[in-house]
Amino acid sequence: MTEPYSPAEDTLLLIKTLERTEVGGVVVEIGCGLGAVLESIADRADEVIGTDIQLEALLEARKRLTAFYGSTHLINARGLSCIRRNNIISLVVSNPPYLPEEPEIRDPTIHAGPTGVETALEIVSEAAQIMAKGCRIILIASSLSDFNRLKAETTEKGMEMETLSKLDLFFERLICVQIRGKCSAKF
Repeated sequence: MTEPYSPAEDTLLLIKTLERTEVGGVVVEIGCGLGAVLESIADRADEVIGTDIQLEALLEARKRLTAFYGSTHLINARGLSCIRRNNIISLVVSNPPYLPEEPEIRDPTIHAGPTGVETALEIVSEAAQIMAKGCRIILIASSLSDFNRLKAETTEKGMEMETLSKLDLFFERLICVQIRGKCSAKF
């Protein structure tokens, strides 16, 4: 079994970007891991929901988030599969796996598929189906992945993607993007 993903530069970039971003209403973090991002926004949202496929990570997140008991919900699930269609979600955030697969190594906490944007595109597709108009998706991407594919496929879905922040590391550029647009829940 893979160890839960510990917060690193990418998680910190997402947290710093969210500090400068309006957060309110119901916020869902996909792949909440140990709960660092949820902790950073829990006091600015009406409710926060964290989903993760690793139960061990959620148990650690629960310990971290005890101060926000009642307004924080942790669910052992993949993506937005656990969210009812009639919920009004104002923001989806994620630091998804974003690296292209390597032939000899497959770590689901960092590898997203052949081009590295498969998980991000899955998040965009899921969010577009359940979120109300005015929704936003904020997620981390990498220069090592097919960033142009992420942008093109997001545009094809009628959404706009903008870069909110970047972090240059010696081996890659991390990019925090915001996606807005054609999100509409069917009630």
